[in-house]
Amino acid sequence: IGRALVRDPDLILFDEPHAGLDQDGRDLLDGLVHRAVAAGATVILASHEIDRAEPLADRVVAIVGGTTDTPAPVATIEEPILVP
Repeated sequence: IGRALVRDPDLILFDEPHAGLDQDGRDLLDGLVHRAVAAGATVILASHEIDRAEPLADRVVAIVGGTTDTPAPVATIEEPILVP
């Protein structure tokens, strides 16, 4: 995570980035995601922890049973993207 962010990338792909982190590490990661987005980066984050990931998101795609779906909490997001 640190190596990727030091390079100031335009695109960051995270797969379960909160896994294995303690609470301080999770909070630090969330701050890094916010800073990367504020600097103009696009961040794509895959997570099973929707409650943790949703506050980081502008758009959400949920995959349920192998198909895309939007969970109820996404109602606050203006236009979720659903990928076929």
